[in-house]
Amino acid sequence: MSEIFLPLPRLRGAFRAVRAWWAAIAAALGCLAATEVARATPLPFKEAVATHEPADGTGRIGEAIDGILSADNGWNLRGGQHRQQGALFILEKPVTASIYQVQLSSLAATSGAHPACFSVSVTTDSAPTMNSRWTPLIPKTAFLNDFSQVRQGGIEFQGGRIIIRPHPSPTVLTFRATAPVGNVTAFNLRLFPYTSDGAPGRPASLGCDAQGSLILTEFHVEADPLRSTNIAIGRVATCSGPIVGYLPAWYLTDGFDSTFTHPENPEGQPFHFDFDLGRHMELDHVVIRGRGDGRRPDRLSRYRVQVLQEGSATPAWEASLRSDGSNSGVGGSDIIRNHDGKGTFGGRHLRILNQSRQANSPQIAEVEVYPALRPVLSDWFEDGTPVSAGTELEVSARSRRIAFTVQTSAVPAVKDLITYRWKVVGQGDSWQMIDSSGKAVIAPLPDEGHYRLVVQARHTDGRWDESEANVSLSVLPPWWRRPGRVLALLTSLILLVGVTGWAISVRRIKTELSLARQRATLNQERLRISRDMHDDVGARLTGLALLADRCQKTGSPEALQRLATEARESVAALDEIVWSVNPRHDTVGSLVEHLEDYALSYLQTAGINCLLEVDVPWPEHALGLHERHLLLMASKEALQNTVKHAQADTVTFACRQTSSMLTLQFTDNGLGLPGGVVSGTKGDGVENMRQRLGEAGGSCEIQTAASGGTTVTFRLPLPPQPSSA
Repeated sequence: MSEIFLPLPRLRGAFRAVRAWWAAIAAALGCLAATEVARATPLPFKEAVATHEPADGTGRIGEAIDGILSADNGWNLRGGQHRQQGALFILEKPVTASIYQVQLSSLAATSGAHPACFSVSVTTDSAPTMNSRWTPLIPKTAFLNDFSQVRQGGIEFQGGRIIIRPHPSPTVLTFRATAPVGNVTAFNLRLFPYTSDGAPGRPASLGCDAQGSLILTEFHVEADPLRSTNIAIGRVATCSGPIVGYLPAWYLTDGFDSTFTHPENPEGQPFHFDFDLGRHMELDHVVIRGRGDGRRPDRLSRYRVQVLQEGSATPAWEASLRSDGSNSGVGGSDIIRNHDGKGTFGGRHLRILNQSRQANSPQIAEVEVYPALRPVLSDWFEDGTPVSAGTELEVSARSRRIAFTVQTSAVPAVKDLITYRWKVVGQGDSWQMIDSSGKAVIAPLPDEGHYRLVVQARHTDGRWDESEANVSLSVLPPWWRRPGRVLALLTSLILLVGVTGWAISVRRIKTELSLARQRATLNQERLRISRDMHDDVGARLTGLALLADRCQKTGSPEALQRLATEARESVAALDEIVWSVNPRHDTVGSLVEHLEDYALSYLQTAGINCLLEVDVPWPEHALGLHERHLLLMASKEALQNTVKHAQADTVTFACRQTSSMLTLQFTDNGLGLPGGVVSGTKGDGVENMRQRLGEAGGSCEIQTAASGGTTVTFRLPLPPQPSSA
């Protein structure tokens, strides 16, 4: 029995999925106008080879990889449509990915000129041919742009083959498949004769038009399409008014530019979409994509884009787009940068406002937001010797090479996809590329003089970030040709004789004091880790041993279940200790993220809803291991008390950070505590929380919440942040 896979990961049930697709019949496609469509991270093909091409020289396979969507452009199978055919698409260079997204467009004016049955395979051969060893891509999700066909079972999977039922609309089919191998060098499209409509006497053919032929307008592949510097993917979109029910707002950030949505404002009334970016972000560019189905390109015109700070209704940046009534065309997009508007191009919220009188405007396929990728240069080496450099670097003319590393922390999850480039202004001014490792070498060095080194980062959509790293580079003559250096050397030698003995003694004393402090700190941390291992993990392991003895004697299923549960809890406790001692987590942001995950998991296991209200504007603010551990243990104590005693069904975890204070608050809607303020409440759990916060230099406050439940508040003063200067 075949299955239909729909790209609706956020829907909660099959019924809602079918209902959404069924309602989308109203979005049936019109004829597509010719246009070149910009895609995110398309894989470039250097060559395409087919088993069959028309004898008149038109409709050749090369037209399937030229990026042009047009009814009269594409690979035409006329004359060979009744036997199996294949096409080989060879990549410019090998590619390794986790997921491939494959899109086949059949936009011919002829009705039903789309494939009937096909498969796609990959190879790792260095010189791919039709006889290479091919590994099939097994589709996991697939969808058509004609939603009514999907609802009627218009897609079927048979192993690695995809079968499409005949229908008259121009067809675009997209599917995603897990990559079976790495270092892929080519893709192989195989078309199989098939009688998809079951008509008696009709010969099996490759396509579904009247002659059984088809036109492949475009064969398009993306690698890991959801791994991107686009921070809008998956973000919540809200609207100021009603939208079409079967086109939800999250279509705007689902990563598919084939889905779209628009408001129900038949007279073009004021309307806006809002996007919460999660935190304040400095932006580089925003991409607003129009519908690619050939319908209503004029409905993305005369609109305004705003960037707003958190808690402010006044835009920090604003721009008016397409004020002359023009549009970007079918499948086109508007690329918006800082200079297109006025203000500060950074904030937490993005807003798109309609200013058109056209009905049901604006109609948007995808909203992409790309943060500023400010490059940071580090790890400087001059002829293999480490050197320090900030905004200025001086090197000798006798040096042969300078090496440095560039990176950016704006989107750490995809740092392996970000590439860079550099140039030395005044030395040819030509750009040199840097791969995702960020390692660069300047060799040979320019002649003596003063120059400027410029570095930029590139987003995953191929656009270069406008922010730059600038370093003043001075190539100096040898020291004996610089009188100031000679005088400084003589003065230094004289002073060196007088201070050498004093410096050695002071250094020895400082070293001994530093070592003593390090040993004391290390011993203290060893003692704490030993205590945690003994009290928590040790006790759990002892319990595991007792449960194992009991299972050996009784063989009780309940005992075995208890043994498995205790084992998992022991592993979790050990992971907690490992996390607490990892120096990479010594920041406020790391602690808050860990508490969010722990609170959600712990409370959901107990059947309690968890709401998060987090405001951490400086997530990189340093937080010592000792303080971080004490806050974590106190928070776990607060959650445990709520589960045991509050009889609540909802707990709100709130976090607020200022430049000098971190506040954690746990509020439940349970029974509450009698007597209002309970600052004097006794009990081991309460005393433990107060003792831990006091040891960390903070405070613990327990009160009856306004809603009747209980509020536990932890406050911890934060150390001053290091100056960015």
